[in-house]
Amino acid sequence: MTIRERIIAMFNGEMPDQMPWFADLTYWIAGQRQNGTYPREYEGDEGYLKLHRDLGVGIYLFPPSVYYGKRDEAQFQSSHKKEDDLDIHEIHTPEGTLRTVRRYCPISTSSAPVEYAVKTPDDLRALRCFISAETIHSSFDNFKRIDELWGEHGIPVLLPPRTPLARLTVEWAGITNLAFLVADYPEDVEETLQTIAQKEDEIYETICRSPAYVVEFPDNLSAETAGGLFKRYSAKYYVKRIKQLHEAGKVVGVHLDGTMRGLITELANTSLDFIESITPEPVGDVPVEELRTFVPEKTVLWGGVPGAMFAPPFTWDDLKKHVEKIVACHSDSGRFILASADQVPPNGNIDFVRRISDMLDLKE
Repeated sequence: MTIRERIIAMFNGEMPDQMPWFADLTYWIAGQRQNGTYPREYEGDEGYLKLHRDLGVGIYLFPPSVYYGKRDEAQFQSSHKKEDDLDIHEIHTPEGTLRTVRRYCPISTSSAPVEYAVKTPDDLRALRCFISAETIHSSFDNFKRIDELWGEHGIPVLLPPRTPLARLTVEWAGITNLAFLVADYPEDVEETLQTIAQKEDEIYETICRSPAYVVEFPDNLSAETAGGLFKRYSAKYYVKRIKQLHEAGKVVGVHLDGTMRGLITELANTSLDFIESITPEPVGDVPVEELRTFVPEKTVLWGGVPGAMFAPPFTWDDLKKHVEKIVACHSDSGRFILASADQVPPNGNIDFVRRISDMLDLKE
């Protein structure tokens, strides 16, 4: 079987010949580029594929989208400026300005918000204005090109926008601001979530017509922050979108890269086909041996290898034993895709990816 054939077999309820092995290398790549150490042979679309082929690992992120959005630039002007390590982004709308400030950390090759755009009911109103003004257009050619390029060495997983609650939390408000807004202005929050959901109607109609086979909500969930809010604001929305995508012949998953207890079962009960970026102990909150006890037998689990284990203080011996445990516990189920969870970090040992491929003796 090829890598693509193995993963499709799992989604069809069949047993693959071997456990598939995937890894998200994009964070590692960003770190190498920053340090000037990323090999030129791996640049571009063909180079990205070559990197995965050379490491013997499946490729699934990040294919081109199948839609794009537009707004009237005269009404919605944006600006960026740098102040030392801060990136200040302002979006000017007819209902007010949305201001986000992010701080960049060169050591981790990453940035994080220090000020979220949405803090008040007025900001929610400006966000609703911004979201509703977007027009959605389809574009399938680039996705088809990458699908053909990757061929049997993987499968492109299409990422729609985050679902409304995750979008509001991760991109616009942050969990602290959102918690206060939910407590003090629940009607404004619900109106904003509904505005996002209505705009996503157009996006999902496009996705259903698209050539994508696998669709994954990129919600970056964690039970620590999304548990109770998910039941209140997201569960029914998931059921609606999953039903819509299933009727269009799509396989549907979600990105859960945080703690699992109190959330993973709720996710599985929405009829998701797979849950991706499963992060067990020693980084997450569930032992490898117990992962399947939280989900129905048919649910495919995707992940298992914490990204942190590719970097110090973990050693190859630590990682090898961890992978051996996953294989021993889950290879017979035919419902486990071995993968990094979620990313190999910039200081990770990329040779460990190749060694895992060698352990599994993967062949196409």
